[in-house]
Amino acid sequence: MRGFPKGFYACLIVILFVTYTSGIALIPHVIDIRLMLEMPELIPFEWNRSLIALHGIVAFLCALLLGSVWAIHMRMWWKKGIHRISGALLSICLLLLILTGVGIHYLGDESLILMASLSHSSIGYIASFVTLAHIMFKGVIKSPISTNDIKNTN
Repeated sequence: MRGFPKGFYACLIVILFVTYTSGIALIPHVIDIRLMLEMPELIPFEWNRSLIALHGIVAFLCALLLGSVWAIHMRMWWKKGIHRISGALLSICLLLLILTGVGIHYLGDESLILMASLSHSSIGYIASFVTLAHIMFKGVIKSPISTNDIKNTN
């Protein structure tokens, strides 16, 4: 990624991967604890706290790195009209993940915590595919109206 230190992109990809995989690995735990439904034990119950802590730490690191991405990467490519749709969708998903993640920990009402938790899990699952699509179709997808189209019409 232009404008970032060497290794930034690899670090971002690893942190996103760990965040998404740890979150997806926690979904059976969420269903078991929040919905009180019996789930098969895919991960030993003793590991859940460590996995939750790992997920929280890498999510925090992810939010820090994404602030840099927002300031440099997004601004540069938004002006060029490239990847606007997947970038905007990914940004919305990640912002909702941050908000619902905070809600899981700080909302006082149990029903609101349940709603935030289920929303967080669903959005995280969707965001993993949006991220993959955004990376795989790098430079291929253009928004229907780019800034060049606007300049040419004047």
